[in-house]
Amino acid sequence: MKVKQQKITAVVVIVLLGFILQKNYINEFPSHIHAWAQSDRYAIAKGFVNNGLNLSKPETFVLNHQFPGGFKMTSKESITSVDFPIHEYIVAAFMKTFGSTSPWLFRTYTLLYSFLGLFFLFKLAKLLTGSFKKAIFVVVIAATSPVFVYYQNGFLPTIPSLSNAIIGLYFYFNFSKNRQAKYFIIAILFLTVAALNRTTFLIPLIAVVSIEFVLALKRKSIKKYQIVSVSLSMICIVGYVLYNNYLRALHGSMFLNYLMPACSFDEAVDILTIVKEKWTYAYFSTTHYFVFTGVVLLALVSFLRKNFVLDRSNSLSLALSLVMFVGCLSFGILMLKQYPAHDYYFLDTFYLPLLLIFTFGLTLLPKTTVQWVQGIKTALVVVISIVLFMAAFESQTNRRKIASWNRTSSTIHNFTNSEEFLNSLNISSDAQILVIDAYAPNIPLLLMNRKGNVVMTTYRENIIKALTWDNDYIVIQNEFFLSDIYSVFPEFIDQVTIIGNNGYITVCTKNEADIPQNLNTFLGFDHRTIITSGEFTFENDSSTLWSNTQRTDKTHHNGKHAGMLTSNMEFGLTFKSNEVPRIREERRLLNIQGYFKRDTEKFPVTDIELVVVVNQDSKPILYKSLNLQHVLKLTGTWEKVDLNFELPIVTSDEYELAFYLWNTGKTEIYLDDIKFNIY
Repeated sequence: MKVKQQKITAVVVIVLLGFILQKNYINEFPSHIHAWAQSDRYAIAKGFVNNGLNLSKPETFVLNHQFPGGFKMTSKESITSVDFPIHEYIVAAFMKTFGSTSPWLFRTYTLLYSFLGLFFLFKLAKLLTGSFKKAIFVVVIAATSPVFVYYQNGFLPTIPSLSNAIIGLYFYFNFSKNRQAKYFIIAILFLTVAALNRTTFLIPLIAVVSIEFVLALKRKSIKKYQIVSVSLSMICIVGYVLYNNYLRALHGSMFLNYLMPACSFDEAVDILTIVKEKWTYAYFSTTHYFVFTGVVLLALVSFLRKNFVLDRSNSLSLALSLVMFVGCLSFGILMLKQYPAHDYYFLDTFYLPLLLIFTFGLTLLPKTTVQWVQGIKTALVVVISIVLFMAAFESQTNRRKIASWNRTSSTIHNFTNSEEFLNSLNISSDAQILVIDAYAPNIPLLLMNRKGNVVMTTYRENIIKALTWDNDYIVIQNEFFLSDIYSVFPEFIDQVTIIGNNGYITVCTKNEADIPQNLNTFLGFDHRTIITSGEFTFENDSSTLWSNTQRTDKTHHNGKHAGMLTSNMEFGLTFKSNEVPRIREERRLLNIQGYFKRDTEKFPVTDIELVVVVNQDSKPILYKSLNLQHVLKLTGTWEKVDLNFELPIVTSDEYELAFYLWNTGKTEIYLDDIKFNIY
């Protein structure tokens, strides 16, 4: 196959893989795993659109930054320090050009950049192995890594920086073959841009410079173009670090800028155990590990038989891989506490040197000219590639499964179309919004398309402090108001006036008069009709709608008995009905109330979920749960639980509404006077 045909084939494979794996998600709002980090980057791009493409002032939508102060200090500007945001800036320029800020523009940019990186990975692997088939196989290995696939069209700078690093290494290996100055300069350029945009990619840049320095010492000479290009690289990096520090000191930051090593060896072991259990099969699939092991074993056998000759490029590849790996280990130690929560740190560090080591292993495999052996090897590679692709496709689906406790998805759902809702209330686009219980800081503000402050943890003191800031409007999520806001700060309803409610969020203004309000009035229940209700008191109740009704006379809230949930019970009190009046007419609101009591500290209130489910035609159209630890704080005292759940419209006669207690933490608790109303 001619070189041009090989390149075309590589492009087709790369684009086809990417298209099939990403086509269903190309316009997806930042959500699912690491929606917080991805929405921050999306916000920076939209921030450049809003500030007239001023690269010197990167900004998000959040006024009270995470650093310093942990969202507890507000400011007048949303400018933030951040690693050189060149990719967000380019995306913003495209947004300006197309007159749209839709997610597909950002995702498409990242996807195309990934294609560029994979194409240069093919060229690099071809350069090192001398084999088209091996080079294509390296690309398939890289392009089907679950963590790579998930972020391949995402919002993080990892993929563009990784691609720039690969491009830089390709030109560096070209330089190592013919020592042409232009290749070294281009290599340093791309490696520098990668490092500017993502600090971890200093590792391949330092590795290249270190190896060249050692080679220069051996040759006892160093070229002027090397000194100039490396010096300019260092000036750019140090210069931007200084400017970024200036931004941080003046405006604060939404991004971490300090080291997080383990505090002890035992803690390090615990962290590595968590990483192993959580991310092992997010980094690579089982088939990947099988292929890696096979290539290493075969390469080792070939090495022992001395059935190969290492050329200059392969020796350099091994040396560079090892230096990069040591650099990644050093970074991993310094930032170990971040690895359990951030799978993409693997792409920032170990992913690239592992690909280089894998490529090096392929160069050691013995070559054969026997036709039938070549046929078997080709067939095996094709089968493995198909399996890898299927695993990658499945990982895309699995990573987007929404757990009942996922508040990111709930927040996105609640704030969808919120910009139009605020516009309908004649709220200016320049209005400053306070979002209480934002969960991910930029997500609600992005969806409202307005700047503001956020309360990230709904402690009483945090809410009180945020209400003193200069906000034009206050927004709460209806779903979490009773459990997360009212339960810790009931005076909230006396300090605000509602101006709008779309069923998902409520918009308020500050009420300086501090006029007392009734909770039912605040929630709008006074103006709603109860279409059905129910109650279970654990006295002489009898109904086929209620089950798991274990009771005790050891304690009670009213009457002589209460219900109980013991540590060996997986499910507690359960209500099920398929005869809810008028549930098919429009969306309804389910209000559940009850009293709960925990006797001793032996059984902390953790992982008891109150679950609400609506099934239609044997499939769930609603599954919501709330952990009672958010509302139960005391021991030996009856505490009232008051929760609201928005119910969807039911379109079939075959439906069932249910709510129940799910004892996932195997704890013990008493309950009494459980009742519900559907409005």
